[in-house]
This record gives sequence, structure tokens and C-alpha cells, in this order.
Amino acid sequence: MRFLSASIPFVLMIFVCSPPPPLPLEDVPAAIALMFPEGTVSTVAAFGDVRVTLEGEEHRGKVEVHRRGTGEFSADFYALLGITVGSIRADNDRGTVAFDDGTYTFTTTQAMDTLPFTWGQDLTLGDLMRIMTGEVPLACAARLQRPPDSYIDGRKTISALWKTDTVDIRAVLRKKSREAECFVVVYKRSTPYRSLTLQSFSGGRAHKIELRENDTNYFSIRYTKLNCH
Repeated sequence: MRFLSASIPFVLMIFVCSPPPPLPLEDVPAAIALMFPEGTVSTVAAFGDVRVTLEGEEHRGKVEVHRRGTGEFSADFYALLGITVGSIRADNDRGTVAFDDGTYTFTTTQAMDTLPFTWGQDLTLGDLMRIMTGEVPLACAARLQRPPDSYIDGRKTISALWKTDTVDIRAVLRKKSREAECFVVVYKRSTPYRSLTLQSFSGGRAHKIELRENDTNYFSIRYTKLNCH
């Protein structure tokens, strides 16, 4: 009886500390799909901090983002004194990106290759709108529906990798909660490669976003508020 009493805590410790069973390679897309439910969100309201680095010079500000069920989208960027320094506007299939007294017009499926930032070559306006609301770009989301090319089954996370000629996508999932830890998209159309990183997921949306052109040119957003309805 004494042996049995002493054994119970040991058995419980093994049960509690044992890692969850491995997530099969073919089940990774289904686990990811649960993080991005389709058709459940009609509006998004977000507010947060922005950090922009241009040629190594850092600028800080705020961003306010709204997406409405009618298809309207708006994002306004403010300097620390509250002065508007840039905006994104879209309504259904067309929109504008404005900053530095310049306005650039695109359809939502058009690559933003006329922007003075080289990462515009990799993204459409629709991609940018999804990124600004904490979602992966549409082409990446389609790729994530397929089994990954490889994955690493770690102690606490699963790291899955999808590779094409133009893009690499790495997703890190927490094994216990099956939630996303981060997504890293590397665009390989030029050298050095440009990248998109989505982190700090909650409710299927990233609260921390970074678009990086190189080590001296990038911008990041950290949302302090992101509400979906």
C-alpha cells in the first residue's frame, strides 16, 4: 500500500509531463487551417505602434486600421505628434497607397512594383491589406493548405517548411495548443532575399508584423488592440 501511494505521484508526473503525440506531416495543413477560419470575420479594428527604419535611421509612430464588411479598408500612419504621414485606402477591388506627397493606385491583385520600396514587388495590394490585419498573403495561405515539404518535430514546437522557386514559407506551431507561434515568408526574387514575419498570434491573427527589405530598411507593427467581429 505504501508503495502504491508513493507510485501515484510518479505516474501522474509522467502523464502530465509527457508531450502530446506527434502531429503527422499530412495533418499539418489542417491544423494551420483551423487558425485561419474563413468567412467568420466581417470587420477588423486595430491600433498599434509602428517602427520604420530607412537606411538605418529609425522613425516611430502609430497606425490605425479598419476593415469593414462592405469591402472598405483603411490604414492611417501617424508620426509621434499625430501628423498623418501615410495611408492605405481600398474599396472592393481597387485602392491607393499614399505617403511622402505621392499617391499610388493599384487593383487588389496588382503587384505594387511602382512603390519606392522593393518589397512592393513581392506583394499585391490585397496581400498588404491581409498583412495589415494580421493574416498571411493569399498565395501563401493557398500553399499552406498543402502538406509541407519537410518539418521538424521538436520538443515543444513543430516547424514546417514549404519551398517553391520564388518563396519559402516556414510555420512554427506550438504542439500543446496547436496554435501558431510565427510565420516567416522569404521572397527569393532578388538577393538579398526580402522577408515577411508574422508573430504573436491570437485568434488566428498576428499582432506583430515585420516587412524587411534588408538590415537597414524595414518596418514593423506591434498591435496593442486588434478586434474582430
